[in-house]
Amino acid sequence: MVGHSAFLREDPEARIAAFGLPLSLTWEGLQWPFYTDAFSASWSQLAYNRVHCPIGDVLILLVAFWLVALVWRRGWIGGAGTTPFILFLAVGPGYTLWSEYFNVHLIQSWAYSRWMPAVFGIGLVPLIQWIVVPAGVVWLTRSVR
Repeated sequence: MVGHSAFLREDPEARIAAFGLPLSLTWEGLQWPFYTDAFSASWSQLAYNRVHCPIGDVLILLVAFWLVALVWRRGWIGGAGTTPFILFLAVGPGYTLWSEYFNVHLIQSWAYSRWMPAVFGIGLVPLIQWIVVPAGVVWLTRSVR
């Protein structure tokens, strides 16, 4: 039987989830004022929004990892290569551009507060998230042995 720490060392998906979830939860807490629900939703709705979004974020991180692994195999995340790292980073903002446009402008699942900086109607805070969080996940995965 593989121990807990050995499992995290040997399974890149587990490491991505283990590091990605707390980073995403932290980001969700920090970006709270940039969305209108922070000022209008019930506490239970806020809790749901702030917990289910990081779970979705982990799924996006895993999909990004698997897309890169199609070319560089699962071990790419432990290596020093820059091309797979850049491709991994590109998936999140690409998805976010579509998701923010769709959810804010088309189906209006959420809305930006007056503090959200935006370019062409897309919030910059979620775009920055998808540079910071995946980079943090890769750094932690490569650093923590």
